[in-house]
Amino acid sequence: MANILGEFHSHYVPTKPSERSIVLPDGSTKSVDTTQFFSILFGGDQLTVARARGTAALRASHDGLVDRLEGIMPVVEDWHARLTLMKVYLMVFIISIICNTSLGDMGSAPFQVID
Repeated sequence: MANILGEFHSHYVPTKPSERSIVLPDGSTKSVDTTQFFSILFGGDQLTVARARGTAALRASHDGLVDRLEGIMPVVEDWHARLTLMKVYLMVFIISIICNTSLGDMGSAPFQVID
């Protein structure tokens, strides 16, 4: 998963490169990379998101922004569950139409599915 997220980060996360100079106490200057990463969504099912969050947590102590996977936000996109829920809702209404019952009647098939 770390390799996948690393490739994803290097190819798809937009950056705004910038560099600035800092004057050190001894009078010398040091160039510091202040590249800004813009966050993008990394979607998947719950297992993929859990693995991505775990990988990001393991790499949180790394020095570089790229190594820490800054700019990737894992998001659950579980549309299969939404599709299943929509199927259940449709079946409830189809059963109520076929049986000529209302959804609120006690003991009817649609009422038992809702309850």
